[in-house]
Amino acid sequence: MDADTPPLRLLLGSDALAGARARLERLRDEIDANEALTRSADLEQV
Repeated sequence: MDADTPPLRLLLGSDALAGARARLERLRDEIDANEALTRSADLEQV
């Protein structure tokens, strides 16, 4: 591969791309579902 900054993870093929995108969507859904809980862990600013 001739690149200045090669990818950390190279997806090879349409199936790999589709699987990675599906995983990202599930992760985004999980993050969104837990947003309130995540934000409730913030430390108060003094």
